[in-house]
Amino acid sequence: MAGNQFILSPSGILDRLAARMLVEEIGRLAESHDVISVDCARIEPALYEGLDEFRTAAEKLRIKGRRFQLEFTNIPEPMLVQMQLCDLPVSGNQMTLEIAEKSDEIRSTAPAKKMVIICHKCEYSIRLPGAGLYACPNCGMHFYCDRFGEAAFYESLRKLL
Repeated sequence: MAGNQFILSPSGILDRLAARMLVEEIGRLAESHDVISVDCARIEPALYEGLDEFRTAAEKLRIKGRRFQLEFTNIPEPMLVQMQLCDLPVSGNQMTLEIAEKSDEIRSTAPAKKMVIICHKCEYSIRLPGAGLYACPNCGMHFYCDRFGEAAFYESLRKLL
């Protein structure tokens, strides 16, 4: 998307309140900018509740008569995991959303990368669309796969959440 760009560089904890404030600022900037980039390098930690609030609030970012692109760059690894738990479409260490006019829907422009992982428990070959948290369809073993295709297996994901 061509046009003028604005770069936000928030820092600190991304909790519910900070997420609401970030979405409000993005909404204000979207009225006059075509591309809004959020550099996430200084956000630490990003709490699940903050990212969940952002996901919910982002659905309300649509502005009548305006289309804009929202980019998140330099996302730290712990924040990537939380974003995936919130069903946000991350790819690598970034996320791009195209926010359409009020009558349209938000759609992701994240490229899909397929990876194949071998389950450590049952040696089943698992094809994955990208980095994220998964469970083996054969034995149910939980694991996290990073963007490089490296898997970390967990005895019970429930203990971690």
